[in-house]
Amino acid sequence: MKKRLLSILLIAALLTAAVMITAGAAESPAANEKEIYTYLTGDMGLNTAAACGIMANIYYETNFTADISVSGYYGLFMYWSGLTEELIAWCAENGYDHTTVHGQMKFFHYKMESSYQNLLGALRGVSNNGDGAYNAADMFCRQFERPANANYEANKRGNYACGTLFPKYASGTDTPDAPPETSVSYTGYVTASVLNVRSGPGTGYSVTGSLSRGTAVSVVAESNGWCKLASGGWVSKTYISTEPVNASGGSSGQTYYVTASALNVRSNPGTGSDVIGCVYQGDAVTVVAEDTDANGDVWCKLASGGWVSKAYLSTSQSGGSGSGTSYTVTASALNVRSGPGTGNAVIDSLPKGTTVTIVATSQDANGQSWGQLSTGGWVSMEYLA
Repeated sequence: MKKRLLSILLIAALLTAAVMITAGAAESPAANEKEIYTYLTGDMGLNTAAACGIMANIYYETNFTADISVSGYYGLFMYWSGLTEELIAWCAENGYDHTTVHGQMKFFHYKMESSYQNLLGALRGVSNNGDGAYNAADMFCRQFERPANANYEANKRGNYACGTLFPKYASGTDTPDAPPETSVSYTGYVTASVLNVRSGPGTGYSVTGSLSRGTAVSVVAESNGWCKLASGGWVSKTYISTEPVNASGGSSGQTYYVTASALNVRSNPGTGSDVIGCVYQGDAVTVVAEDTDANGDVWCKLASGGWVSKAYLSTSQSGGSGSGTSYTVTASALNVRSGPGTGNAVIDSLPKGTTVTIVATSQDANGQSWGQLSTGGWVSMEYLA
């Protein structure tokens, strides 16, 4: 009986090892490492120290292997079963492959923005030096990965972040490989007051020049949220509009009305940007440009300056005044999305029994009805009574 039990355990161990070997053989940890660094510093806007802190944790979790399953845990960050199911569902819903680095980093970005805002804010605030890399690895280990021996693992990962990864990437000797380019052809206009031109598609590349607001540029390729210019160099697509932009900041545009009780005006499109002002429910605002952030959320540039989330704007003045029809939430938890459709980001959740005011309705591509809340965001009408 003991021999049989030992045989079973040996077979299980071999199968686990086979899973790890197969996953490792199918991927290049070195290439994955560079892709992760590019995403953390480019799409998420983290500095090198913060990126290295996260990467040190990934290194000790999976050695930068994405499609890997060990003892019920899966992926770059070794998600437990429930989170793995969420990863797979979210990627399928948003058109990503959950077995790839790209798909998993997109999901990770979404989770950080939606569930770990405090941690993300702390990571964005670390000093860009060796100590900052150590601190980033330490806090990420304790607050996100949460291993059994937290003190030991946090110290080990912190030392790897500041002693190995940070010197490697801060020196610029291992500049990340650029992701594939997609050929395009259009004229864009700079919306930032000063926009850096870099040698490659990401903040990990050196600055080779700058462009002022309103400058017209010819875009010949795009890669991972960056635009390649015909004149040479790369700029962030976040600050390129297809509509002409006046250098003074003034421009004609479309009028919208604020539906949120108080809507933050930010310096750039994205919740990670600084709050520079506020507009209030019912206020009329003039939108001169739109842009999409890394999460797929649409942001509107105001003629008066700054950016606001389009989820809280309506073309109907009645929508801004708070008038509409009252409904009650029937689902146990109803997601509030940035737009009408399940492909839009979840920005809030409403418990069963909540009374809401619907100021506008719309149908998605599948014919499902969605209602716009007076407080901002959209919910499925199927779960309202």
